[in-house]
Amino acid sequence: MSHISWPHHVEPLYYKGCSFWKKPGHMWKARRKYRLLFFVLPTQLRDQVPRFRNALLLFAWSIRRLVGQVHCFEYATKVLGILPGSAAVIIKNIIGIHRDLVRSLALFEGCTPIDHLKPAMHHYAHYGISTIKFTILTILWMMGFERYNKHLKNHVRNVRHPEINLAHTSSQTETANYFELMEEMFDLPDDLYHKCCLSMPGRQDSLLSELEVGSLRVLGSNVEDIFALREYNIAFIMGKHFRSAEWGKHRCGSVNTCVICGRSVYARVNKFFTVDGDDCEGYASVSWFGVPEYPLGGSPLVVRCREEEPQGLVDAYGCVVKITQIDPSQIMVERDENTGYCWMMRDSGYDTIRV
Repeated sequence: MSHISWPHHVEPLYYKGCSFWKKPGHMWKARRKYRLLFFVLPTQLRDQVPRFRNALLLFAWSIRRLVGQVHCFEYATKVLGILPGSAAVIIKNIIGIHRDLVRSLALFEGCTPIDHLKPAMHHYAHYGISTIKFTILTILWMMGFERYNKHLKNHVRNVRHPEINLAHTSSQTETANYFELMEEMFDLPDDLYHKCCLSMPGRQDSLLSELEVGSLRVLGSNVEDIFALREYNIAFIMGKHFRSAEWGKHRCGSVNTCVICGRSVYARVNKFFTVDGDDCEGYASVSWFGVPEYPLGGSPLVVRCREEEPQGLVDAYGCVVKITQIDPSQIMVERDENTGYCWMMRDSGYDTIRV
């Protein structure tokens, strides 16, 4: 592939809104298999079948990068110049991703019986080059449209003239939907998919600690006293729902990650808040996990962190971050109470491994 040349500057391929993934009614069967293959198996196989696991990690990492990374609000707007919430692939990285993908297929062939592999797996070898030639390939997939055909068939009452009958029925359906929408117009929520905002006010007697005030001033906030905050329980970060103070419960909606100084750092949110007179969308008071470790061959898919908060991260980053710095990826967490480790798996986005 040495004959292929391209620009070395950061040029993202992206599609606005990621509408393919926003419709839960479409592709529910494929999405279930997708989550099992790319999120559950790499985590659950971490202590078993090491050769197959390594091939699976490399394959999943390659495909997830080609699907596109959703960056935090600040990086998307200030560096890439794309609509927040959009999936993007950096063009100069695609050749490296393509090589990883081909290598993972070769590893699969070497560690599984030959009758377990299907000839159709060969088409993955074309994903990288096709992404360069066209765009992010999920834009071109037709499966959602094909599943919509069943819905269209129910609109045809007379098979002798299907086009005319479909047109009339669709017009009637859209008219009914329009009037229903007009009735609910003033009750519709805003489109939160490309925004960062806070919701559900929390305690009214919360105060800022000295460490939080110091962290806010480092971020450029002109906070003057400890009474200048309004606490909130929920943050909507580019369409994803995060809840504060859920660590230690059955849910872990308070766990998030921020890219700081070129690498991902994991944290749990104690509270979301705004500061009076500040034009920032909101802040999160966090407790950091330990420095991320990559135990499975350096792959960033599965990350291991200590549960206790290291003093070095507090001194370096403070205890407050802007909600626009939080990566919108939701995180699955598995806690090992015996060792004190937490195993992290993100549903999108990727770590940058830098020492």
